[in-house]
Amino acid sequence: MSIVIFVLLIWVPESPVYLVQKRRPDKAQSVLRRLRAADADISADMAILIADTQKKKATCGQAFSRKTTIRGIFISVTLMVFQEFTGICAITFYVASIFEEAGTGIPTGVCTIIIGAVSVISTIPATMYIDRLGRKMLLIFSGVLMGITTLVLGFYYMGMKDLNVGWVAVTSVCVYEIGYSVGYGPVPWLVMAELFAEDVKPICGAIVATCTWLFAFAVTKLFPVCVLEFGSAITFWGFAVISFSSCIFVIFCVPETKGKSLDEIQQLLKGK
Repeated sequence: MSIVIFVLLIWVPESPVYLVQKRRPDKAQSVLRRLRAADADISADMAILIADTQKKKATCGQAFSRKTTIRGIFISVTLMVFQEFTGICAITFYVASIFEEAGTGIPTGVCTIIIGAVSVISTIPATMYIDRLGRKMLLIFSGVLMGITTLVLGFYYMGMKDLNVGWVAVTSVCVYEIGYSVGYGPVPWLVMAELFAEDVKPICGAIVATCTWLFAFAVTKLFPVCVLEFGSAITFWGFAVISFSSCIFVIFCVPETKGKSLDEIQQLLKGK
C-alpha cells in the first residue's frame, strides 16, 4: 500500500499557493488550469494568490493570538474528537469479534473485506454531494446515522443477541460505516483545511492531526476496557450519545464553508 501511495503521489501537483510563494507563477497557473475546467478564467484566482503572498506575514505569536486561529483549532480538534470517539476505530478493529459474537460464521478476513468495501463505496457519494449539500449537512447526517446504529448495537447486546437476530448487528455495523464514510470520515479534514489562514495552516494542521491519532489510540485502548467494565451495550450507547452530541456541536459551532473564500470564512470565525 505504501508503494501504491508513493507512485500515485508522483502525479500529484504542488499546490498553487506553494508555487506562488516560491515565485513560480507560471507553474501555479498551469496547476490551476489542471484543477479547473478547461475554459475557466483563472486570472481572479491568481490575483488573489499573489495578493495574499505579498501581505506582511504575522509572527507565530501574532498568528496564534488571533481569534480566528484559536477558534479554528477548537472547531477542528472538536470535530476530530467526534470523529474518533463515535467509535470508528473500536468498530473497525474489533469488527471480526462483533461478527463472531453475532454468529454469522463469516471468516475474519471476509469481515474486513466487507467493511473495507462498504467504506470505500460509501465515500463516493460524499465526494459527489459535499459541494451541493454542504459540510454541515453531511456531518449532521453522519452523526445521526452513527448514533442510530450504535444505539441499535447497544440494544442488540443488551438482549436481542439471545433472539438469534445476528443480522441486526451485521447490518448496524455496515450502516455505521456508511454514515462515517459520508461525513465524519472525510469532512473534518476538509473543514480543517478551509478554516485556517495560510500563515498558520501547516502548524495548525500538524497539531490537529497529532490530536486525531492520539484520540484514535485512546479509543482503541479504552474500548475493550469499557466493554469489560460496563458491558458492550453501555459502551455502544456511549458512542451513540457522543454521535448525537456531535450534531448539536455542528449546528451551533461549525461555520458552513461551502462556496466561501478564505476571507469570508475568517469573517465567520470572527463572529461577523
